[in-house]
Amino acid sequence: MSKENSSQQWFERISVAFRTDIGLKRSANEDSWIIEDCSRGRYEGLGMIFAVADGLGGHKGGAIASRMACKSMLTHYYEHMKYLIHKGLNQQSIQVRKTLSSMMYKIDEAIRTKSHTDEALADMGTTLSAMVLLKEEAVLSHIGDSRIYRLRDMKLTQLTPDHTFVQEMIDEGEMRAEDVATHPLRHMLTQALGTEEPIGSVFTDIISVEAGDKFLLCSDGLTNMVPDNIISQVLGSKTNPENIV
Repeated sequence: MSKENSSQQWFERISVAFRTDIGLKRSANEDSWIIEDCSRGRYEGLGMIFAVADGLGGHKGGAIASRMACKSMLTHYYEHMKYLIHKGLNQQSIQVRKTLSSMMYKIDEAIRTKSHTDEALADMGTTLSAMVLLKEEAVLSHIGDSRIYRLRDMKLTQLTPDHTFVQEMIDEGEMRAEDVATHPLRHMLTQALGTEEPIGSVFTDIISVEAGDKFLLCSDGLTNMVPDNIISQVLGSKTNPENIV
């Protein structure tokens, strides 16, 4: 991609695909996702939004929670960014970062409030990993153990941390990363949207984007089954997003 290209030409060079699979163990899929092009028309400059949300497995209402997270994210993003445009403020990555962070708290509260209105939805919750792609930058916002990866020059990088009990143990030097796969508490989250415990700090980041970068947003349904070296191999060996997914 040439830096001389217009913003719209830049986004037209992007290819994207998605896939969801129910797997072999469950009777319902609790994942939701976003692929939204906000780079056209009157509000050109809002970028492209990608997100994946994974309703908490085994909890009633997980599918509803993940759908609420994605729908609320789009609604809040459009409303807030349109307000900034109306006020004459530009959509710099730092402002998008602040917007995504504040949105996570609103979504967390909305899902928790919804769960209190119906016993069938009690204890529902969801992860949410989101990326807003701007010209030459991407803004990340994340809660839970879904992940965002980037493949650049054949090097795979996990861009989001896992908000899990075992990851905290790794960070504190109490566990080796290679022991996570067999640990009985490997699926225990320390942060999720909509649960009785409000979220603490939201992970956000601003990263560079270069021509040839490949991004993967996925739930733990993929990463629990497929190791990073295979993910890297598939991302690096294929060019068509449909084939990759």
